[in-house]
Amino acid sequence: SVDMIVGMFGIMKAGGAYVPMDPTYPEERIRYMLDDSGAELLLTQSHLVEKATFGGKVLVLDGVQEVYHEDGSNLEPLSGPNDLAYVIYTSGTTGQPKGVMIEHRGLCNLKTYFDETLQMSLSDHVLMFASYSFDAACWEVFQTLFCGATLYIPTSETILNYGQFEQYMAKHQITAVLLPPTYAVYLEAERMPDLRILLTGGSATSTDLVNKWKHQVAYYNAYGPTENSIITTIWPVSEDANAEERISIGRPV
Repeated sequence: SVDMIVGMFGIMKAGGAYVPMDPTYPEERIRYMLDDSGAELLLTQSHLVEKATFGGKVLVLDGVQEVYHEDGSNLEPLSGPNDLAYVIYTSGTTGQPKGVMIEHRGLCNLKTYFDETLQMSLSDHVLMFASYSFDAACWEVFQTLFCGATLYIPTSETILNYGQFEQYMAKHQITAVLLPPTYAVYLEAERMPDLRILLTGGSATSTDLVNKWKHQVAYYNAYGPTENSIITTIWPVSEDANAEERISIGRPV
């Protein structure tokens, strides 16, 4: 929702770090993440208030219009490169979710890549495919708003239907998207005529997918653990003359 994006940027601009929590998680997991992260403020919506038992301050972002009628001037920058930007909880190998802390310098490093390599601009339309509780969503959001582009957030129903998804991409003239290879294999480039950049990540790509997309768009294959600011290495598939013969995760961003 718009509230989610406003919340993310508002927190970071105010000097804080945000912790995304999927409301479909079990209440025990949400409670653990709230306690473990030391969160002091919970941003939520009215239909989700009952999802978490929280001892700190709760701010309901919808239905309370006063929230959006305070001082609208820009905030003075507070955060430095070594300050936290966000904390994302991964599944963890110990049975408990593990909080991964990412600093602002990692996002600044990615902005250079967005500008210089992907050449993101005001005219780009980017799709938010990933759940905001995963760091792939950070790539989508920051890639868009750092560069003045436009972010589109489809419903889960749209994502679960390949035909509806292609129609959504075409209708909104989406130019850049990050998808799992297992999803991209079911799509056809000619049904999404404005798409210029396809990134795949999250699992290994295949020679079939490479051959299908490398001449249709600027195709990049990405890899990276959450600890390393979303994406660590990228292979520019469309620029590799030997792409049909090998699969790579590329070189460091």
